Amino acid sequence: MTYLADVSTTVRFVEYPWIMTRLDRLCATILDIGCWDSLFPIMLASVGHSVTGVDIRDYPYTHKNFTFIQGDIMDIGTFRAGESNIINQLGRFDAVTLVSVLEHVGLGNRMVWDADESLMKLISRNLLAEHGRVFVTVPCGLPKLIAREPGGQPWFRTYNRSTLNALAYWADMEIVDCEYFAQNGTTFERIPEELGNKLQNPDVAMVARGVVCVEFA
Repeated sequence: MTYLADVSTTVRFVEYPWIMTRLDRLCATILDIGCWDSLFPIMLASVGHSVTGVDIRDYPYTHKNFTFIQGDIMDIGTFRAGESNIINQLGRFDAVTLVSVLEHVGLGNRMVWDADESLMKLISRNLLAEHGRVFVTVPCGLPKLIAREPGGQPWFRTYNRSTLNALAYWADMEIVDCEYFAQNGTTFERIPEELGNKLQNPDVAMVARGVVCVEFA
């Protein structure tokens, strides 16, 4: 993994600043879920936040304000013989970030259809401090499952306001901010929610046509 692997996807230039401009000094502690191929937790640590990253895969970067825990976030509530419970290592955070992560949870080799709802519920109940916030970026459009190759397993989901509201419901949270962006050539532009909810994405794709950035509280 290189620095360019993190920034070569144009949508990152939308997702990162959208979240960073909404993090205030009250968000002293931040948990970034699915950090393996991202410099985002290091960016957050570099501006003074105390950041913890968690991923199944190892993470190559370090910072004095950053702690990495390798493990499966979906096993966070389980106890295994001879292993420590991940939830005890993590604790609670002022903010939790999931940048282009939630849409993949439970898909691929796992195939747990409602894993995204389960993860949001887990975050709300076990990882979020009182008055904490969750920042999520996911592909937007008519809800569907999209594969990376013809006949392949679903690789990511797309979301509209209805499915985002369902995530909020299961997590017992509310959506307090939500913005949609769509790709126009080499740039991403803000688009109305109505259009973002109706974007048609192909059944096989590496990326979606648009992204929605959401703040839950």
